[in-house]
Amino acid sequence: LFNEKDNSSVGAEATGVLLKAMEDHRDEFVVIFAGYEDAMTRLLASNEGFASRVKHKLYFKSYTAEELVQIFELFLRKAGQHVDSIEPEARDLLMAEFEAESRMPGFGNGRTARNACDALLDIHADRFMEGDVPKDKRGIITLGDVEAFVEEQRVKLGASNRNFMAHNHIDESIVSISELKSRTKSGSKDWKASMIA
Repeated sequence: LFNEKDNSSVGAEATGVLLKAMEDHRDEFVVIFAGYEDAMTRLLASNEGFASRVKHKLYFKSYTAEELVQIFELFLRKAGQHVDSIEPEARDLLMAEFEAESRMPGFGNGRTARNACDALLDIHADRFMEGDVPKDKRGIITLGDVEAFVEEQRVKLGASNRNFMAHNHIDESIVSISELKSRTKSGSKDWKASMIA
């Protein structure tokens, strides 16, 4: 409905029609706008008519990494591909990956768990066919499966992050420095002693 770069888009025309309908038929139907907070904020700010017509705003927190793993396990059991469990070490690594991805732009929340399930089912099948998964581990997502998934995600998300920054005209060096801060451990409180050691 809203394109910042093109005010003459079909979305702008549809927004005008929608706003008129919201006014003329306000007792007949309910309009629900759903999406990510920043996109919804831009949409509602795009036309002053929204301010007086959109009375309620609901904010939903993103799932925690543990909740995402639980959602992943639910998708895994429902997939019907005879893969219905995950090794504890693999589960821990997947949770760490979800935690890392939740801090990235474009994080998909529950969709992240579904996509991970689809990818890991493929990875597990490929690794099993290649003989990289022991026969007694067939049907169990292994640590090796999740390690392969994490490696694929690093490549995919790195490209997505660069595209996001280019689209939004963000200086990559600034982002890199801010990312470093979150990965840096606290230093010694006595720097002189550290230098001598």
